[in-house]
Amino acid sequence: MNRFYVTPDVFEKEVVTISGDDYKHLSKVLRLKEGEVIEVLNNNGLKALGEIIQIGDDGADVKLLEREEVKTENPYHVSLFQSYPKGSKLETVCQKMTENGVNTIIPFYSKRSVVKPSRKEFKKIDRLKKVVKSAGEQSGRGIIPTVESPVDFKTVLSKLSDYDLVLVAYESETGQTLKKTLNSLKHKPERIAIIIGPEGGFDPIEIEALKQNGAEIVSLGKRILRTETAGMVLLSQLNFFYE
Repeated sequence: MNRFYVTPDVFEKEVVTISGDDYKHLSKVLRLKEGEVIEVLNNNGLKALGEIIQIGDDGADVKLLEREEVKTENPYHVSLFQSYPKGSKLETVCQKMTENGVNTIIPFYSKRSVVKPSRKEFKKIDRLKKVVKSAGEQSGRGIIPTVESPVDFKTVLSKLSDYDLVLVAYESETGQTLKKTLNSLKHKPERIAIIIGPEGGFDPIEIEALKQNGAEIVSLGKRILRTETAGMVLLSQLNFFYE
């Protein structure tokens, strides 16, 4: 079923209007007609079936029928801190992490990042938000994950106190696995940060700084994963462990 997001305040109304790019997709691409049923989500954990009652020149009116809670969200909040990769890899990361249940994506620049800070990279955020929205619709997410502007490594460190558990995937870690770390916890974390390094890996000084700020350095297995793969594997293992 085709899915569209509206804001929580609009969702409270009996009839909502799908406009902008979503309207163009509904009318020009999908060519939906009056009388057809779609799914409308409020980007805050609720969804409803909606009947298209009118398609105008710049919007489609949809009557909401049945409201219910979305059951596709994880019982914990996950933020991904992804060291900025080269090329289109960040789009892949955003898409697959959205499918896996991430809530927030924060690109950052680390010492060995191939991509360096520039206005060009900041402008890509709008594109990444569209990728995340599309992936959320496809996978039935109850919310659209937030994509924040790139930050530096010091800013990453300053944010870590906001989380119950901070996990850093590090290819040089051999003793501490993710499973060992999760089994050692006394309580199930409600807010989790996943930190993934660049193509060249983290500098040892950065790893030490992360440890000093409460991060758990973990291995994801015997093989070295690409930067665009590691976050997906880590979150998949988290979901398997807790679900």
